[in-house]
Amino acid sequence: MKTRLITLAALIFVLSLGLVSAAQAQTSPNPTVTLLNPPAGGELHLAVGESYTFQIQVTSDVEFINVIAAPDPYYPGRAISAQGNEVAHSDTSAYLELTITGKASTADLGDGFTPFSVMVGVRYQAGEVFPFGFPMDIYVS
Repeated sequence: MKTRLITLAALIFVLSLGLVSAAQAQTSPNPTVTLLNPPAGGELHLAVGESYTFQIQVTSDVEFINVIAAPDPYYPGRAISAQGNEVAHSDTSAYLELTITGKASTADLGDGFTPFSVMVGVRYQAGEVFPFGFPMDIYVS
C-alpha cells in the first residue's frame, strides 16, 4: 500500500511538471521585428546632409515591457550621425523610426563605406530580451 502511494505521488508530481512546462511554453513571447524599408542590396547611399529614416515594425503575441531601436555604427561619430534611440512601452505592437544623416564622406574609411546596423531589442517581464539586428553598408559622398 505504501509503495502504491509513493508511486501515485511520483506520477502526480511528474504530470504536474509536464503541465507547468506546457503552460510556460504557451506563454513564451514570440516577437517579430521587421525593417520595413531596408536598403536595396544591403547598401545605403547618402550625400552629405542627406537623411534616411528606417521604419521598424514590432509585433508580439505577449505584451512587452518596452522595445528600443538604436543605431550601431562601426565608426561612431564619423561619416553619419543618428538622432538617438526610439522607444515604445507596454504594448503588443509598435512602429519605430530611426533617422540617420550623412555628415562626411566615407571615401577615406577602409573600403569606402561604413558598416552599420539597426539594432532592436524587445524586453519582457522577468528581464527576457530578444535582440534583432539589421546590418548594412553605408556610403556617403
